[in-house]
Parts: sequence; structure tokens; C-alpha cells
Amino acid sequence: MRKLTHFCASVVLLVMFLSVNAHSGDPVVPLVEIRADMADVYEIPQEMADQMINEMEGRIPSAGRVGVPVPAGARYLGGGRMQEMEYANLVSRDTPEAIQAFYLGALDEMPGWQWCEKFDVFHRSDEPLTVQKLMSFTIPVIEIKELSSDDPMLITVDPDVKAALNTLFQITYR
Repeated sequence: MRKLTHFCASVVLLVMFLSVNAHSGDPVVPLVEIRADMADVYEIPQEMADQMINEMEGRIPSAGRVGVPVPAGARYLGGGRMQEMEYANLVSRDTPEAIQAFYLGALDEMPGWQWCEKFDVFHRSDEPLTVQKLMSFTIPVIEIKELSSDDPMLITVDPDVKAALNTLFQITYR
């Protein structure tokens, strides 16, 4: 069972790290601090762990690609593509309320962005947000949620850093 768990963790890591197309330009934020013992913990060769980290660093989207400002201190956790949209998962030591306040101010000056209290997300659309539109992955969205240190999304994060993280926010962009 332990080998199966480690195999599954390896597959999750590979998919998470290799699922985003490479982007050119300066990264929007640095990569979150990865645990130093990742290869040992997940029983994968050190070369594979190093390659995954290098690939992940090379896939951090540029600020221009994401298209919205990002709070200081945020770190890239991973990303991917869903239908016609791409997304970046970012983490922060700031509280969800502080991240929301940042975006309330920053997006106020950007046309088309609005807060949807019903779904607790920011979205860029001229129309009211519906469940169908939100789930269609066809409009830019910023979703902010509280993070716990046992969240599976943090599987590769350095334990000392993980303990200090408070917020996960996902930016969905074209």
C-alpha cells in the first residue's frame, strides 16, 4: 500500500508540474519553497525531483500573461489549463481578507472586473455571474480561499513555509 501511495503521489506531482505550457517573460511571482527532502519522502530519484522543480520554475506564467496584479509575497504553487482558460494557483502568508482587500482596490481600476458575493469570486464579465458561467471556465476569475497546512495542494511545500501559509488563490486567465 505504501508503494502505491508513493506512486500515486509521484503521478500527482508530475501532472501538477508538467501540465502548464511554458510562458515567456518575467515570472509573475517566484516558486513556493519546495521541501528539500521531496525525493526521499516520495521515494523518487533525486534527478526526477530536480527536473520537476526546474520544469515548474520554467512554467510560472509572466505577469503580462496573467493580466492582473499579484499581491507582494505571493508564491506560485502550480497551474494548468481548463478548457480555453489557464490558471495559476498562488499561495500567501496574508489572510484571505487581506488578499480580497488587495483585489478590491487593484481591480477597481481595471475595466470589467467585479466582485460576486454569491460565489465569493472576482470575475471579468459584463454580465452577472451564474453557476454555468463560473463552471464553464470561459471567463477570467480570481478565487480566494483559506488554506490549512494539511491541504493536499501543499504536498511539495517546505514544512516550515507550509505552516505559515494562510491563503490559496487561483487566477484563471486566457
